[in-house]
Amino acid sequence: MKLIRSNRTNGFTLIELLVVIAIIAILAGMLLPALAKAKARAQRISCVNAIKQVSTGLRLFANDNDSRYPDASTNITTSAELWKLFQYAQNDISSPRILVCPSDTIKIASTDFLTGAGISQTSYSFNGVQNNATSYFYAEGADEGSPQRLLLGDRNFTDKGSDQEPGTEFMVGGFNGGQNGKANLSTIASGASVATVSNARWNNKIHERGGNIAFMDGSAQQLTSGKLREALRNAPVATAVWLPTSDALTGK
Repeated sequence: MKLIRSNRTNGFTLIELLVVIAIIAILAGMLLPALAKAKARAQRISCVNAIKQVSTGLRLFANDNDSRYPDASTNITTSAELWKLFQYAQNDISSPRILVCPSDTIKIASTDFLTGAGISQTSYSFNGVQNNATSYFYAEGADEGSPQRLLLGDRNFTDKGSDQEPGTEFMVGGFNGGQNGKANLSTIASGASVATVSNARWNNKIHERGGNIAFMDGSAQQLTSGKLREALRNAPVATAVWLPTSDALTGK
C-alpha cells in the first residue's frame, strides 16, 4: 500500500498564530482593568488595617500617659512638624512603615524610629524623611469621651471642593465653636451650619477619591466623600486637622 506523504507540519501557521495572539490580547484587555481594581481594593483594605494599627498605638500611648495623646504631650505649631507626633509615640507604633498607605505612590516608607547616633538616611526622624514618610493626617485634641471624633486618616482629605490640594491645616466638624481662630487655619466647619462641610471630600491622590478614617471609638472605616461629610457633621466639636505637608527637599 502506497502512503501519501503530507507536507504539512504539526506547528501553527502564521494566520493561526496571529489569531491566538489576538485572542490573548483581547482577554488581557478584559482582565487587566479587573485586576487593577482588585489590587486597588486590596491596597485600601491594607490601608484601613494600617490606620487601625496606628490608632491602636496612639490609644496605647494615651493609656500610658494619663489619657494624653501625643498632641497634648508634645506641642507642634505647624503641620511641617506633624511627624513628631508619630515619632513621640514610637514605642506604641510597631514600625514607621505602617505610616505610609500602600496606595500612596508619593510617600516612601521609613525603616525605623532611630534618632541620635543610630539614625540613618531612611530613619523616620531624618531630615527629608519625616512627613515624606507619612500618609495620614492627625486630628488635634483627641478625646476618648467623644467616640465620633476623628483621630487620623488618609492625607487626600481636602476642603477645596475639588481635587485641588488642601491647605496644610483646617477645621472640621462640630457645632460648638471649638478652636475657631487658631492661627493659620481655614474653616470648613466652624459650627455655624451643616453646610460648612459641603466642600469636604477626598481628592484623587489616593484610593480613587475615597479614604479611610480612624475614630476615637477605636474603629477604622472606609468612607466615600459623602460618608466623610456625614462623619464631619456628626463630630461633636471642631477639630484642627494637621496634614503631612510637602518637603522642600523632595517636593513630596
